[in-house]
Amino acid sequence: MLFSLLCKPKSLDHEKAKGKVVVCLRGETGRMDKGYQAALVGAAGMILCNDKASGNEIIADPHVLPAAQITYTDGLAVFAYINSTEYALPPLLFFFFPY
Repeated sequence: MLFSLLCKPKSLDHEKAKGKVVVCLRGETGRMDKGYQAALVGAAGMILCNDKASGNEIIADPHVLPAAQITYTDGLAVFAYINSTEYALPPLLFFFFPY
């Protein structure tokens, strides 16, 4: 499950990600590669959530699909929302945030 959360190569499920906004946790692999992995499985976009170590650092990257990077605190709010509902809007593919 952690590999999927980190959007590592070959970790995302095409059936679950196609047409959805994928939420990825920053770390271990490159920021732009996470978006590339999401695009490979047909995602409509990506939210890149900073991990605790990245904190409030926001870096402008050229992504291959619509993407936004958010702070650690904002990422906690996104995962809290996703975990609070069966059908997150917009449709988000998510994985339990291990904090």
